Amino acid sequence: LNLLSNGGFEVTKPAYWEPSGEGAMWSREHARTPAYSLKLSGTGAAQWQQPEAVRNWTPGFPGAGNPELVVGAWVYTEGVNTNPSSDDEKFQLLFEFFDENGVDLLGGPVVLDLPQQTASTGAWVELSSETLGAITLPGEQAAKSARITFRKGAAATGTAYLDDVFIRKADPNADGWTGDFFNANVDAGDTWYYWWNNFSAGEASWPATQPHMQYVTDEDAHSGSHSLLIAANGDNQLETVAISGRVPVAAGEPVLLSFWVRHEGHPAPEAIGTGQNNLGLTVLWYNNLEGGAAGWGEIGGVDIVMNEEGNPNLIPLLKREATTGWTQYAYVAYPPEGAVGLEARLRYWHQFQGNTFWDDV
Repeated sequence: LNLLSNGGFEVTKPAYWEPSGEGAMWSREHARTPAYSLKLSGTGAAQWQQPEAVRNWTPGFPGAGNPELVVGAWVYTEGVNTNPSSDDEKFQLLFEFFDENGVDLLGGPVVLDLPQQTASTGAWVELSSETLGAITLPGEQAAKSARITFRKGAAATGTAYLDDVFIRKADPNADGWTGDFFNANVDAGDTWYYWWNNFSAGEASWPATQPHMQYVTDEDAHSGSHSLLIAANGDNQLETVAISGRVPVAAGEPVLLSFWVRHEGHPAPEAIGTGQNNLGLTVLWYNNLEGGAAGWGEIGGVDIVMNEEGNPNLIPLLKREATTGWTQYAYVAYPPEGAVGLEARLRYWHQFQGNTFWDDV
C-alpha cells in the first residue's frame, strides 16, 4: 500500500488550492514561472482559494520577529470587462490573516483589484499590497491562520491568470522573517510542495533568474501520463527539493521508499556521484502530522545520496550516463522513537545538471 496519495503525479490539481465554479482551471496557457497558472474565465462567479496558508515550516505570519509585510502576485488578463463599477464585475485577489481564535487581525481582507482599465494587460504585471500601505500584524506569528482567494465576480467577463503569489518584507533590510506561502508558483501537484531559493518572493526578474524549474509534466512518465520535472535554470548553485505531504508511520516499523527517475542532458556524466553532483532522497521524521501552527516537529532524518560512498544500501546507484532510461531506486528506513510522520524529499543536489523526471514515488 502506497502511503502517498499522489506518488504518480496524476492528480491534475495544484497542491493547497481549491477551485470553485466552472471557470476555475489549472492552466498551462499562460505561466510566468513554468509551467502553470491559476485561470478564471467563463460566465458566473468562480474562484481559486488556498483555505490555509499557515503550513509546513511556517508557524504563523510573520514567521519570526515582526517585519511589516507586503503581499501580492503576478497577473495576466485577456479580454476582461473594463472600468467595473462593483465587486461583482471585478477580478480580485484577497489575503486574510487570523489569530488562533479565528479573529480577523486586520478587521477585513486585504483586497487587490486586478487591472481592468484596459481589456488586456498583454504581459504579466505585478499586483501588490504596497499600493495600500504596509501590513502590520500584532506580533511574531500572530496570524496562526491565513487565507488567499483569487476571485471572479459573477458579472465579470474575460479571462485572468494568477502566478507567483508572494510575501515580502516592506523594508527588505528589516529584521525578522516573513514566513513562506507554499505552492506559491502553483506548479506542484496535489499533496506536494517544494523549496527553491526565494520561491515565495515573486521576484521581478523571474523566470530568467529563477534558480530551478519544478513542475508536473506530461513530457514523459514511467507510468500513467505525468511525472515531475526538476531541473536547474542555468548554473546550479543551490539545491532544490520536491517534498511529499506527511504520512503516518510507527516507530521501529520499516518503511520501503521506492521511486523511479531518469535524467537527460548532463554535460559531464563521469562526474555524477561526486560530491554534490548527485540526486537523492531525504527522509524526515516528525512528531506530528500537521506542521504549520502545530509546530514543525522535525525529530530527525537521513540523506540518501545515490552513490556508494554516501549510501551503500541504496539499490541501485545513480548511473554515470548523460541520459538514462527510467530506473527504479529503493531504500528501507526505520522510524525512530517518537516519530508519527514521514516526509519524503526528492533532492536535486547543488551541482547536478540537466533535466530529471521522477515518477511512481
